Amino acid sequence: LVALIVGGVAVTNTMAMSVFERIREIGLLRAIGWKGRSIALLILGETLAIALIALGVGLALGYAAAESFTNGSRLSALASPDFTPGVFAWGLAFALGVALFGAIYPTWIARNYITGTLLEVEELVRTIDFIARAGAGTSMPSVTVTPRPAASTA
Repeated sequence: LVALIVGGVAVTNTMAMSVFERIREIGLLRAIGWKGRSIALLILGETLAIALIALGVGLALGYAAAESFTNGSRLSALASPDFTPGVFAWGLAFALGVALFGAIYPTWIARNYITGTLLEVEELVRTIDFIARAGAGTSMPSVTVTPRPAASTA
């Protein structure tokens, strides 16, 4: 139970920081027309990728630790590690469940509250225009950004 709580808090913190550090990126995706569902799938996909990597590392380290503690020591007479496919399947289900549970809040924030504001998009366009002018040494046409009607967050 403690591992579940600690794992859930760690995943939630990691994904929340990822979302909050990328507010402008998510806002830009919203401004160019990404739906809330697409952004939610992006965040959940990242969460599952991180969970699968962590699962692989955790299972490998757990297997190595169990073998090293029991082989060649007096513990081998008391206990021996038994790694069945069921153990690995339970680990997979547990890790994915904790990851998805921990991603609910950051996904909800990214889907419902981060919107591309006109100011952020204009700042990005000005930055791109400045870089293009400085790099090419020629004048580029200016870009005008006009606000579009608010779309539903379906």
